Amino acid sequence: MSKKTKKNLAENAVKANATPSLTDTILIQPSQINYLFCAIVAFIGIIIYANTYNHGFVLDDTAAITRNLFVQKGLAGIPEILKSDFWYFSNAKLGYYRPLGLITFAIEYQLFGLNSTVSHINNIILYAISGFLLTILLQKWFSGRNKFFSFFVGLIFITHPIHTEVVANIKSRDEILGFLFTISAILLHWKYLETSKIKFLISGLITMYLALLSKETSFVGIGVLAISLYFVAKKSLSQSIFGILPYVVVVIIFFIQKNALIGKSVVPNDIVNYVYASENTKFLSTFKLFFYYLRLLVVPHPLVYDYSYNVLPSGKLSDWMTILGLFSFLIILFFAFKSLKTRSTFGFGLSLLLVTSAPALGFVFLRGGILAERFMYAPVLAFAILLMIGFEKILKIDFADKSIDLIEWTNKNLVLIGVIAVLTGLYSFKTIIRNPDWKDEITLYRSGYKYHQNSAQILRHLGYDKVLNAYNAYKDPQKAKKFGEEGLAYYRKALAIHPNFGDVLHQVGYIHHFYTSKPDSAKYYYKLAKL
Repeated sequence: MSKKTKKNLAENAVKANATPSLTDTILIQPSQINYLFCAIVAFIGIIIYANTYNHGFVLDDTAAITRNLFVQKGLAGIPEILKSDFWYFSNAKLGYYRPLGLITFAIEYQLFGLNSTVSHINNIILYAISGFLLTILLQKWFSGRNKFFSFFVGLIFITHPIHTEVVANIKSRDEILGFLFTISAILLHWKYLETSKIKFLISGLITMYLALLSKETSFVGIGVLAISLYFVAKKSLSQSIFGILPYVVVVIIFFIQKNALIGKSVVPNDIVNYVYASENTKFLSTFKLFFYYLRLLVVPHPLVYDYSYNVLPSGKLSDWMTILGLFSFLIILFFAFKSLKTRSTFGFGLSLLLVTSAPALGFVFLRGGILAERFMYAPVLAFAILLMIGFEKILKIDFADKSIDLIEWTNKNLVLIGVIAVLTGLYSFKTIIRNPDWKDEITLYRSGYKYHQNSAQILRHLGYDKVLNAYNAYKDPQKAKKFGEEGLAYYRKALAIHPNFGDVLHQVGYIHHFYTSKPDSAKYYYKLAKL
């Protein structure tokens, strides 16, 4: 042991009983990092999403890029991006302040024009970097275990198919950046704990601010930091709370800035995307969707881009999914609370699951919003940790054996390696075959309709695609009429599910106006659309 390490350990002993402060610097011992494992995780992230590089712009890419006039000003549009709601060009004021992702799109536009290939490649690169840094953080968190534990957690995270929406959809870069900067901030704070150098604390605070600029829900990063300080660094409860206070200040400053620049949000009266608010079932629906999220973590199939009205009907006490979700939540909460005394890795995983799931559940509980697969981006980390703990117990793996002899450890744990290989192989296969669904909008719509034929939104999307085809066939009236009637077929199905769907009613009027030569029907549906 070096003199410097002995000195640090001695200082730790003196500081251990000290009163915690805002700059509590009880040092933790640095851990060696296996960068080869980090690189493998990053490389696999690139490989499984390589087939998205030539995809186009889909769904919310219109609001973020193709119809965002600030983004299309390039660098000159950045000042306006910094003071605008994300949905500014969609005539909505939802209170989403996420300028950093839009700034990256503006930079891409400045350098490459409207080029979806560049944007998709950058998403893949950022995702790979996230996997690399996450595997470093995991090795620091689980320094008492063999490096294979962190490596396998990283592999499960990077290959999990539920991430396809985030990586394959350009707009969801906000999710990637938010996660990337959050784990970077925690890494920097760990470096601060290892060295007691204030520059790492300051860097961590700046990086957390960048995470918030990427996506507001990154504020849960301070919760992740708090539980990692308590469960992993073995800080006391008071030390863990004091340790995150500088980050709390950053979060407060960010939200003050947000409110000053874009004002308060307005939750729209929209039953399609805010089903549970319209039906006043937010509380019970929160638990129903929690169960569905857990199911997607365990069995990520089918994966669908839309879960709006009426894919998952409101939660009810007579609904088995709601009841199981409520019990699952209470059981997880109970064992997470119980583990506060033992500070077990299992308890850490459960606490991490609750903290990272908070934005998804809050969106239902507070706003009555719908399920979205991208909301499970961060919770996959907790799932991967819990899964590895399960494998550790069931297969009786000794991860305390910190031997770095690759061949020796591999020979001793062939069953586990086989299980991980099969699992991540299946995940990778599912991811690779799911990616093409995001190639273009009509392909995406059809992939959703395959599983959710009761979604009024998906039917609207399919109908609108036919309307566009009719519009583009204006030189051939018969062909245009045929497309219009095909659009009507989808719209009628949508109205059977949601009779007051304003967008659909307007489109039906449009079809009768221009393609079926039924002016009275056009007037009727136009009038209904305005009601």
